[in-house]
Amino acid sequence: MIVVDTNVIASLWVPNDMEELAYKVLKKDPDWIVPLLWRSEFSNILALYLRKKI
Repeated sequence: MIVVDTNVIASLWVPNDMEELAYKVLKKDPDWIVPLLWRSEFSNILALYLRKKI
């Protein structure tokens, strides 16, 4: 079991420099635990990407 930050989850969905590392971690152990606020934080990340048109 791995505790991950929302940024790691976002790396699986939006292009950034952590994408390859996030997939390696997921492959090593797919049993992840995330903080309860991950959905709110993920929404903020997606909104940022939309505002910057990334």
